[in-house]
Amino acid sequence: MSEERWGVVPDEVRELNASRERLHALVEAVYTVVSAVDVELVLHQLVTAAARLVDAEYGALGLLEADDGSGEQRPARFIAVGMDEETIRRIGHWPRGRGLLGLVLSGDHPVRLANLTKHPAFEGWPAGHPGMRSFLGVPVRYRDTVLGNLYFTNKRGGPFSDEDERIIEALAVTAAVKITNVRMHDQVRRDAVQRQRDSATIFSLRSAAGAPPNSAAPSNSGRDSTGAEPR
Repeated sequence: MSEERWGVVPDEVRELNASRERLHALVEAVYTVVSAVDVELVLHQLVTAAARLVDAEYGALGLLEADDGSGEQRPARFIAVGMDEETIRRIGHWPRGRGLLGLVLSGDHPVRLANLTKHPAFEGWPAGHPGMRSFLGVPVRYRDTVLGNLYFTNKRGGPFSDEDERIIEALAVTAAVKITNVRMHDQVRRDAVQRQRDSATIFSLRSAAGAPPNSAAPSNSGRDSTGAEPR
């Protein structure tokens, strides 16, 4: 394993006591996420790699809209693997973050179940949804902000293990950092565009008023040009 790849690995991955083959696949997934530019593509690759790592039939990453101060959690994006287009069409809509997924979003810890249909938070399936049994869900969190959840179902060969849980937790940390960095970059870009628009508006207003483009606004301090108070 190259030093370049190992250097971007978070502590959660370094502390895993997984097999060499499994750890190598995990590091490759982390490196892909950290180094890629196309966030939509790389997050899909992350879910695909994670589902393969924990041997799950289905996997998904649900993202929430950036916090606008209202405290309301609104779904923004849903990236799923394991379902074909016909199944997705039959379901008709993505999960809305209630039931078990809402439990993952509201908690601080992963939710791991041998049979999700037995949990009190389970609310049933929408029409056309494939049956699912084992479940592993992890909140995607950056510091105190919940960005979404990463979850998997139908592990082949039995329920999800403790090692599976730690692997998905590590990938959730990586996803959270990537998503946060992208959002910060987008905000900086939007702020720069807004400043340009504001400058253009001010220039237009001054030009319309006949003022030189760089003229200073008149002072309202009540002082004359020497700085003395009026008598």
